[in-house]
Amino acid sequence: TNCVFAADVVDHDVDLLPYLNQLLLGEQQQTFSFAAVLGKRMTKIDRLLKEALKLWPLLEPRKRNWSLLAGMISGLGREHELRTVTLDQIARDPKLCTDLLIPLTTSIFPITEADLVRIGTAFRSERVTPDALVYFVRGRPLQGLSSEFVIKQFAGILETDPNTAKGLFEILALHCHGEPDEAHKYKEFFMRLLLEPCLPIFNTQIGWQWSEIATAVVSATDNKKWLERLARHICSAVVAEKSWVDADYAALVTTELFKKAPEETWKVFGAALRESDEFGKYVLAEFLGKSGSHFDKSGSAICELPADQFRQWVRENRDLIPRVLDKIDLCNTDNAGTPDEKLTWHSHATILLEEGTDERTLISVLTSNLLSFASTGSRVPYLEKRLSLVWDLKQSSDARLVRIAIALEKILTEEKKRTLREEQNENARFL
Repeated sequence: TNCVFAADVVDHDVDLLPYLNQLLLGEQQQTFSFAAVLGKRMTKIDRLLKEALKLWPLLEPRKRNWSLLAGMISGLGREHELRTVTLDQIARDPKLCTDLLIPLTTSIFPITEADLVRIGTAFRSERVTPDALVYFVRGRPLQGLSSEFVIKQFAGILETDPNTAKGLFEILALHCHGEPDEAHKYKEFFMRLLLEPCLPIFNTQIGWQWSEIATAVVSATDNKKWLERLARHICSAVVAEKSWVDADYAALVTTELFKKAPEETWKVFGAALRESDEFGKYVLAEFLGKSGSHFDKSGSAICELPADQFRQWVRENRDLIPRVLDKIDLCNTDNAGTPDEKLTWHSHATILLEEGTDERTLISVLTSNLLSFASTGSRVPYLEKRLSLVWDLKQSSDARLVRIAIALEKILTEEKKRTLREEQNENARFL
Protein backbone atom coordinates (compact mmCIF):
# COMPACT_ATOMS: atom_id res chain seq x y z
CA THR A 1 0.00 0.00 0.00
CA ASN A 2 0.97 3.67 -0.18
CA CYS A 3 1.60 3.71 3.60
CA VAL A 4 4.02 0.78 3.30
CA PHE A 5 5.69 2.53 0.39
CA ALA A 6 6.03 5.73 2.42
CA ALA A 7 7.59 3.79 5.29
CA ASP A 8 10.05 2.25 2.82
CA VAL A 9 10.92 5.73 1.51
CA VAL A 10 11.67 6.88 5.06
CA ASP A 11 13.62 3.73 5.98
CA HIS A 12 15.83 4.04 2.91
CA ASP A 13 16.23 7.82 3.27
CA VAL A 14 14.98 8.43 -0.27
CA ASP A 15 15.37 12.05 -1.36
CA LEU A 16 11.94 13.27 -2.55
CA LEU A 17 13.05 16.78 -3.56
CA PRO A 18 13.54 15.81 -7.23
CA TYR A 19 9.95 14.52 -7.29
CA LEU A 20 8.25 17.48 -5.62
CA ASN A 21 6.98 18.84 -8.91
CA GLN A 22 5.07 15.63 -9.68
CA LEU A 23 3.80 15.32 -6.10
CA LEU A 24 2.34 18.83 -6.07
CA LEU A 25 0.58 18.76 -9.46
CA GLY A 26 -2.50 17.05 -10.87
CA GLU A 27 -4.66 14.35 -9.32
CA GLN A 28 -3.19 12.86 -6.16
CA GLN A 29 -5.52 10.13 -4.94
CA GLN A 30 -3.29 8.54 -2.29
CA THR A 31 -0.76 11.28 -1.66
CA PHE A 32 -2.37 12.50 1.57
CA SER A 33 -1.97 9.19 3.41
CA PHE A 34 1.50 8.72 1.88
CA ALA A 35 2.54 12.18 3.12
CA ALA A 36 1.01 11.60 6.56
CA VAL A 37 3.49 8.77 7.10
CA LEU A 38 6.30 11.10 6.01
CA GLY A 39 5.15 13.74 8.49
CA LYS A 40 5.06 11.18 11.24
CA ARG A 41 8.36 9.40 10.59
CA MET A 42 10.71 11.45 8.38
CA THR A 43 13.49 13.17 10.31
CA LYS A 44 14.11 15.79 7.63
CA ILE A 45 10.44 16.63 7.11
CA ASP A 46 11.14 20.32 7.78
CA ARG A 47 13.40 20.47 4.71
CA LEU A 48 10.80 18.80 2.50
CA LEU A 49 8.08 21.17 3.75
CA LYS A 50 10.26 24.21 3.22
CA GLU A 51 11.11 23.28 -0.37
CA ALA A 52 7.52 22.36 -1.18
CA LEU A 53 6.28 25.76 0.04
CA LYS A 54 9.03 27.50 -1.91
CA LEU A 55 7.94 25.67 -5.08
CA TRP A 56 4.20 26.21 -4.61
CA PRO A 57 3.91 29.80 -5.98
CA LEU A 58 5.85 28.79 -9.11
CA LEU A 59 3.41 26.04 -10.11
CA GLU A 60 0.44 26.38 -12.48
CA PRO A 61 -2.43 27.53 -10.18
CA ARG A 62 -5.09 25.42 -11.89
CA LYS A 63 -2.97 22.26 -11.61
CA ARG A 64 -1.58 22.67 -8.08
CA ASN A 65 -2.61 20.07 -5.51
CA TRP A 66 -2.02 20.57 -1.79
CA SER A 67 -2.58 16.92 -0.75
CA LEU A 68 1.15 16.34 -0.10
CA LEU A 69 1.40 19.42 2.12
CA ALA A 70 -1.82 18.64 4.01
CA GLY A 71 -0.72 15.06 4.59
CA MET A 72 2.64 16.10 6.01
CA ILE A 73 1.00 18.62 8.35
CA SER A 74 -1.49 15.98 9.47
CA GLY A 75 1.28 13.48 10.14
CA LEU A 76 3.12 15.96 12.35
CA GLY A 77 0.21 16.06 14.79
CA ARG A 78 -1.78 18.97 16.17
CA GLU A 79 0.74 20.02 18.85
CA HIS A 80 3.95 19.72 16.82
CA GLU A 81 6.02 22.91 16.77
CA LEU A 82 6.78 22.54 13.06
CA ARG A 83 3.03 22.50 12.28
CA THR A 84 2.57 25.79 14.15
CA VAL A 85 5.63 27.41 12.57
CA THR A 86 4.57 26.31 9.09
CA LEU A 87 0.99 27.53 9.43
CA ASP A 88 2.23 30.85 10.81
CA GLN A 89 4.55 31.20 7.80
CA ILE A 90 1.71 30.41 5.39
CA ALA A 91 -0.61 32.92 7.10
CA ARG A 92 1.94 35.72 6.65
CA ASP A 93 2.63 35.01 2.98
CA PRO A 94 -0.07 36.19 0.51
CA LYS A 95 1.34 33.82 -2.12
CA LEU A 96 0.60 30.85 0.14
CA CYS A 97 -2.22 31.91 2.43
CA THR A 98 -5.19 31.99 0.04
CA ASP A 99 -4.73 28.44 -1.23
CA LEU A 100 -3.14 26.67 1.71
CA LEU A 101 -3.96 28.08 5.13
CA ILE A 102 -7.40 26.59 5.72
CA PRO A 103 -6.91 23.25 3.90
CA LEU A 104 -3.68 22.59 5.80
CA THR A 105 -5.12 23.78 9.12
CA THR A 106 -8.10 21.45 8.75
CA SER A 107 -5.97 18.46 7.73
CA ILE A 108 -6.21 17.35 11.35
CA PHE A 109 -9.24 17.67 13.66
CA PRO A 110 -10.07 19.13 16.05
CA ILE A 111 -8.23 22.40 15.53
CA THR A 112 -6.71 24.52 18.28
CA GLU A 113 -7.61 27.99 19.53
CA ALA A 114 -4.45 29.32 17.90
CA ASP A 115 -5.57 27.84 14.57
CA LEU A 116 -8.88 29.70 14.67
CA VAL A 117 -7.25 32.96 15.73
CA ARG A 118 -4.76 32.61 12.87
CA ILE A 119 -7.58 32.10 10.36
CA GLY A 120 -9.47 35.10 11.72
CA THR A 121 -6.38 37.25 11.30
CA ALA A 122 -5.99 36.02 7.73
CA PHE A 123 -9.57 37.04 6.95
CA ARG A 124 -8.94 40.51 8.36
CA SER A 125 -5.84 40.72 6.15
CA GLU A 126 -7.95 39.61 3.17
CA ARG A 127 -5.61 36.72 2.49
CA VAL A 128 -8.30 34.03 2.48
CA THR A 129 -11.71 33.88 0.80
CA PRO A 130 -15.09 32.66 2.10
CA ASP A 131 -15.00 29.67 -0.28
CA ALA A 132 -12.10 28.17 1.69
CA LEU A 133 -14.38 27.59 4.70
CA VAL A 134 -15.77 24.55 2.90
CA TYR A 135 -12.79 22.56 4.22
CA PHE A 136 -14.24 22.92 7.72
CA VAL A 137 -17.53 21.31 6.74
CA ARG A 138 -16.75 17.75 7.74
CA GLY A 139 -16.41 16.08 11.09
CA ARG A 140 -16.31 18.28 14.17
CA PRO A 141 -13.29 20.59 13.83
CA LEU A 142 -14.45 22.79 16.73
CA GLN A 143 -14.71 19.99 19.27
CA GLY A 144 -13.04 20.97 22.53
CA LEU A 145 -13.23 24.72 21.87
CA SER A 146 -15.56 26.75 24.08
CA SER A 147 -18.65 28.20 22.42
CA GLU A 148 -17.75 31.67 23.77
CA PHE A 149 -14.35 31.53 22.07
CA VAL A 150 -15.75 30.23 18.78
CA ILE A 151 -18.51 32.86 18.70
CA LYS A 152 -16.00 35.66 19.30
CA GLN A 153 -13.75 34.44 16.47
CA PHE A 154 -16.63 33.75 14.06
CA ALA A 155 -18.20 37.13 14.79
CA GLY A 156 -14.92 38.80 13.90
CA ILE A 157 -14.73 36.86 10.63
CA LEU A 158 -18.34 37.70 9.78
CA GLU A 159 -17.82 41.40 10.45
CA THR A 160 -14.75 41.37 8.22
CA ASP A 161 -16.58 39.65 5.35
CA PRO A 162 -20.38 39.09 5.46
CA ASN A 163 -19.98 36.60 2.59
CA THR A 164 -18.53 34.16 5.12
CA ALA A 165 -22.01 33.70 6.63
CA LYS A 166 -22.77 30.62 4.54
CA GLY A 167 -19.55 28.85 5.45
CA LEU A 168 -19.75 29.77 9.13
CA PHE A 169 -23.36 28.60 9.27
CA GLU A 170 -22.53 25.23 7.68
CA ILE A 171 -19.66 24.69 10.11
CA LEU A 172 -21.83 25.42 13.15
CA ALA A 173 -24.86 23.50 11.83
CA LEU A 174 -22.70 20.39 11.41
CA HIS A 175 -21.02 20.98 14.77
CA CYS A 176 -24.41 21.16 16.54
CA HIS A 177 -26.17 18.42 14.57
CA GLY A 178 -27.82 16.01 16.99
CA GLU A 179 -26.54 18.06 19.95
CA PRO A 180 -29.41 20.30 21.15
CA ASP A 181 -27.51 21.47 24.22
CA GLU A 182 -24.58 22.55 22.05
CA ALA A 183 -26.93 24.25 19.58
CA HIS A 184 -28.49 26.22 22.43
CA LYS A 185 -25.07 27.71 23.27
CA TYR A 186 -24.92 29.16 19.76
CA LYS A 187 -28.54 30.36 19.65
CA GLU A 188 -27.78 34.08 19.64
CA PHE A 189 -25.15 33.74 16.94
CA PHE A 190 -27.47 31.54 14.87
CA MET A 191 -30.10 34.29 15.17
CA ARG A 192 -27.62 36.62 13.52
CA LEU A 193 -26.60 34.18 10.80
CA LEU A 194 -30.17 33.20 9.89
CA LEU A 195 -30.85 36.76 8.73
CA GLU A 196 -27.78 37.01 6.48
CA PRO A 197 -28.79 37.64 2.84
CA CYS A 198 -26.15 35.31 1.38
CA LEU A 199 -27.52 32.29 3.25
CA PRO A 200 -29.75 30.19 0.93
CA ILE A 201 -33.20 29.40 2.35
CA PHE A 202 -34.60 27.44 -0.57
CA ASN A 203 -34.53 23.70 -1.21
CA THR A 204 -30.85 22.81 -1.10
CA GLN A 205 -28.81 20.92 1.48
CA ILE A 206 -28.00 24.16 3.24
CA GLY A 207 -31.65 25.23 2.88
CA TRP A 208 -32.61 22.14 4.85
CA GLN A 209 -30.00 22.95 7.51
CA TRP A 210 -31.28 26.54 7.58
CA SER A 211 -34.83 25.37 8.21
CA GLU A 212 -33.78 22.92 10.93
CA ILE A 213 -31.81 25.56 12.82
CA ALA A 214 -34.41 28.28 12.19
CA THR A 215 -37.23 26.07 13.48
CA ALA A 216 -35.27 25.27 16.66
CA VAL A 217 -34.43 28.94 17.26
CA VAL A 218 -38.03 30.08 16.62
CA SER A 219 -39.19 27.54 19.19
CA ALA A 220 -36.56 28.65 21.73
CA THR A 221 -36.87 32.44 21.52
CA ASP A 222 -39.50 34.91 22.68
CA ASN A 223 -37.84 37.81 20.89
CA LYS A 224 -40.81 39.11 18.91
CA LYS A 225 -38.76 41.72 17.06
CA TRP A 226 -36.37 39.07 15.81
CA LEU A 227 -39.25 36.79 14.80
CA GLU A 228 -40.69 39.68 12.79
CA ARG A 229 -37.29 40.26 11.17
CA LEU A 230 -37.07 36.58 10.21
CA ALA A 231 -40.55 36.76 8.68
CA ARG A 232 -39.49 39.82 6.71
CA HIS A 233 -36.32 38.03 5.59
CA ILE A 234 -38.31 35.05 4.28
CA CYS A 235 -40.99 37.20 2.66
CA SER A 236 -38.43 39.36 0.88
CA ALA A 237 -36.53 36.30 -0.34
CA VAL A 238 -39.67 34.71 -1.80
CA VAL A 239 -40.71 37.94 -3.53
CA ALA A 240 -37.17 38.51 -4.84
CA GLU A 241 -36.96 34.93 -6.12
CA LYS A 242 -40.28 35.49 -7.95
CA SER A 243 -41.14 31.87 -7.31
CA TRP A 244 -42.65 29.66 -4.63
CA VAL A 245 -41.02 26.59 -6.20
CA ASP A 246 -38.38 24.96 -3.98
CA ALA A 247 -39.50 27.08 -1.03
CA ASP A 248 -40.82 24.17 1.07
CA TYR A 249 -38.21 24.63 3.81
CA ALA A 250 -38.96 28.34 4.04
CA ALA A 251 -42.69 27.54 4.21
CA LEU A 252 -42.10 25.18 7.14
CA VAL A 253 -40.30 27.92 9.06
CA THR A 254 -43.06 30.40 8.17
CA THR A 255 -45.60 27.98 9.62
CA GLU A 256 -43.66 27.96 12.90
CA LEU A 257 -43.46 31.75 12.88
CA PHE A 258 -47.26 32.03 12.52
CA LYS A 259 -47.66 29.66 15.47
CA LYS A 260 -45.17 31.50 17.68
CA ALA A 261 -45.85 35.15 16.91
CA PRO A 262 -48.89 35.42 14.62
CA GLU A 263 -49.47 39.16 14.98
CA GLU A 264 -45.88 40.25 14.45
CA THR A 265 -45.14 37.86 11.58
CA TRP A 266 -48.44 37.92 9.70
CA LYS A 267 -48.40 41.69 9.42
CA VAL A 268 -45.29 41.27 7.27
CA PHE A 269 -46.85 38.77 4.86
CA GLY A 270 -50.27 40.42 4.97
CA ALA A 271 -48.78 43.77 3.99
CA ALA A 272 -46.73 42.16 1.21
CA LEU A 273 -49.84 40.46 -0.18
CA ARG A 274 -51.64 43.78 -0.21
CA GLU A 275 -48.81 45.91 -1.59
CA SER A 276 -47.07 43.64 -4.12
CA ASP A 277 -47.74 43.80 -7.83
CA GLU A 278 -50.03 41.18 -9.37
CA PHE A 279 -47.29 38.64 -9.93
CA GLY A 280 -45.94 39.20 -6.42
CA LYS A 281 -49.43 38.57 -5.01
CA TYR A 282 -49.61 35.34 -7.03
CA VAL A 283 -46.21 34.13 -5.78
CA LEU A 284 -47.01 34.89 -2.13
CA ALA A 285 -50.44 33.26 -2.34
CA GLU A 286 -48.83 30.12 -3.75
CA PHE A 287 -46.16 30.16 -1.04
CA LEU A 288 -48.61 30.68 1.82
CA GLY A 289 -51.18 28.27 0.42
CA LYS A 290 -48.77 25.60 -0.82
CA SER A 291 -50.87 25.04 -3.93
CA GLY A 292 -50.28 21.64 -5.44
CA SER A 293 -49.60 19.89 -2.14
CA HIS A 294 -51.54 16.70 -1.41
CA PHE A 295 -55.14 17.80 -0.98
CA ASP A 296 -55.86 15.46 1.88
CA LYS A 297 -52.99 16.88 3.94
CA SER A 298 -53.39 20.31 5.48
CA GLY A 299 -50.17 22.14 4.85
CA SER A 300 -50.90 25.83 4.32
CA ALA A 301 -48.78 28.04 6.52
CA ILE A 302 -51.62 30.57 6.56
CA CYS A 303 -53.87 28.03 8.27
CA GLU A 304 -51.80 28.36 11.45
CA LEU A 305 -53.02 31.91 12.06
CA PRO A 306 -55.60 32.36 14.85
CA ALA A 307 -59.05 32.34 13.27
CA ASP A 308 -60.13 35.70 14.73
CA GLN A 309 -56.97 37.42 13.53
CA PHE A 310 -57.34 35.90 10.07
CA ARG A 311 -61.00 36.91 9.80
CA GLN A 312 -60.16 40.50 10.71
CA TRP A 313 -57.48 40.64 8.03
CA VAL A 314 -59.85 39.12 5.47
CA ARG A 315 -62.51 41.74 6.24
CA GLU A 316 -59.95 44.48 5.69
CA ASN A 317 -58.71 42.90 2.44
CA ARG A 318 -61.77 41.37 0.79
CA ASP A 319 -60.32 41.98 -2.66
CA LEU A 320 -57.61 39.41 -1.85
CA ILE A 321 -60.07 36.65 -0.90
CA PRO A 322 -60.10 35.03 -4.38
CA ARG A 323 -56.30 35.08 -4.51
CA VAL A 324 -55.95 33.29 -1.17
CA LEU A 325 -58.92 30.95 -1.60
CA ASP A 326 -57.49 29.72 -4.90
CA LYS A 327 -54.32 28.45 -3.19
CA ILE A 328 -55.15 27.61 0.43
CA ASP A 329 -55.60 24.03 1.65
CA LEU A 330 -59.38 23.81 1.87
CA CYS A 331 -59.84 20.92 4.25
CA ASN A 332 -58.68 18.71 7.06
CA THR A 333 -58.73 14.90 6.95
CA ASP A 334 -60.54 13.24 9.83
CA ASN A 335 -59.75 9.59 10.66
CA ALA A 336 -57.08 9.49 7.96
CA GLY A 337 -56.22 6.03 6.63
CA THR A 338 -59.32 4.37 8.10
CA PRO A 339 -62.65 3.33 6.52
CA ASP A 340 -64.19 6.38 8.27
CA GLU A 341 -61.82 8.86 6.59
CA LYS A 342 -63.60 12.09 5.80
CA LEU A 343 -62.69 15.54 4.53
CA THR A 344 -63.95 18.53 6.51
CA TRP A 345 -63.72 22.21 5.65
CA HIS A 346 -60.79 24.01 7.22
CA SER A 347 -61.91 26.90 9.40
CA HIS A 348 -59.81 29.37 7.40
CA ALA A 349 -61.36 28.27 4.10
CA THR A 350 -64.77 28.71 5.70
CA ILE A 351 -63.84 32.23 6.81
CA LEU A 352 -62.86 33.14 3.25
CA LEU A 353 -66.18 31.78 1.94
CA GLU A 354 -68.22 33.55 4.61
CA GLU A 355 -66.52 36.89 4.03
CA GLY A 356 -66.41 36.69 0.22
CA THR A 357 -68.97 38.71 -1.73
CA ASP A 358 -68.84 37.80 -5.43
CA GLU A 359 -70.43 34.35 -5.83
CA ARG A 360 -69.27 33.79 -9.41
CA THR A 361 -65.67 34.55 -8.46
CA LEU A 362 -65.84 32.31 -5.40
CA ILE A 363 -67.23 29.45 -7.50
CA SER A 364 -64.48 29.92 -10.06
CA VAL A 365 -61.56 29.87 -7.61
CA LEU A 366 -63.06 27.03 -5.57
CA THR A 367 -63.43 24.97 -8.73
CA SER A 368 -59.80 25.62 -9.59
CA ASN A 369 -58.66 24.67 -6.11
CA LEU A 370 -60.87 21.58 -5.81
CA LEU A 371 -59.69 20.20 -9.15
CA SER A 372 -55.99 20.85 -8.45
CA PHE A 373 -54.74 17.68 -6.81
CA ALA A 374 -52.21 14.93 -7.29
CA SER A 375 -53.60 11.41 -7.59
CA THR A 376 -52.49 7.80 -7.79
CA GLY A 377 -54.58 5.50 -9.93
CA SER A 378 -58.13 6.53 -10.71
CA ARG A 379 -59.05 10.14 -10.03
CA VAL A 380 -62.70 9.22 -9.40
CA PRO A 381 -62.32 8.44 -5.65
CA TYR A 382 -60.58 11.79 -5.18
CA LEU A 383 -63.44 13.58 -6.91
CA GLU A 384 -65.95 11.71 -4.75
CA LYS A 385 -64.19 13.00 -1.63
CA ARG A 386 -64.50 16.52 -2.95
CA LEU A 387 -68.17 16.00 -3.74
CA SER A 388 -68.67 14.89 -0.15
CA LEU A 389 -67.04 18.12 0.98
CA VAL A 390 -69.38 20.15 -1.25
CA TRP A 391 -72.42 18.28 0.08
CA ASP A 392 -71.43 19.35 3.58
CA LEU A 393 -71.36 22.95 2.37
CA LYS A 394 -74.93 22.55 1.11
CA GLN A 395 -76.08 22.07 4.70
CA SER A 396 -75.04 25.63 5.58
CA SER A 397 -77.63 28.02 6.99
CA ASP A 398 -76.15 30.71 4.71
CA ALA A 399 -78.21 30.74 1.50
CA ARG A 400 -75.29 32.21 -0.43
CA LEU A 401 -73.01 29.31 0.52
CA VAL A 402 -75.77 26.86 -0.42
CA ARG A 403 -75.98 28.40 -3.90
CA ILE A 404 -72.19 28.14 -4.24
CA ALA A 405 -72.32 24.48 -3.15
CA ILE A 406 -75.05 23.64 -5.67
CA ALA A 407 -72.99 25.16 -8.49
CA LEU A 408 -69.86 23.29 -7.36
CA GLU A 409 -71.80 20.03 -7.07
CA LYS A 410 -72.88 20.32 -10.70
CA ILE A 411 -69.34 21.08 -11.88
CA LEU A 412 -67.73 18.25 -9.90
CA THR A 413 -70.42 15.74 -10.91
CA GLU A 414 -69.79 16.53 -14.58
CA GLU A 415 -66.03 16.27 -14.01
CA LYS A 416 -66.50 12.88 -12.33
CA LYS A 417 -68.57 11.60 -15.28
CA ARG A 418 -66.02 12.90 -17.80
CA THR A 419 -63.12 11.37 -15.86
CA LEU A 420 -64.91 8.03 -15.58
CA ARG A 421 -65.53 7.93 -19.34
CA GLU A 422 -61.90 8.77 -20.08
CA GLU A 423 -60.57 6.12 -17.70
CA GLN A 424 -62.96 3.46 -19.06
CA ASN A 425 -61.90 4.26 -22.62
CA GLU A 426 -58.25 4.15 -21.63
CA ASN A 427 -58.67 0.80 -19.87
CA ALA A 428 -60.53 -0.62 -22.89
CA ARG A 429 -57.42 -0.11 -25.01
CA PHE A 430 -55.62 -2.81 -23.00
CA LEU A 431 -58.41 -5.44 -23.08
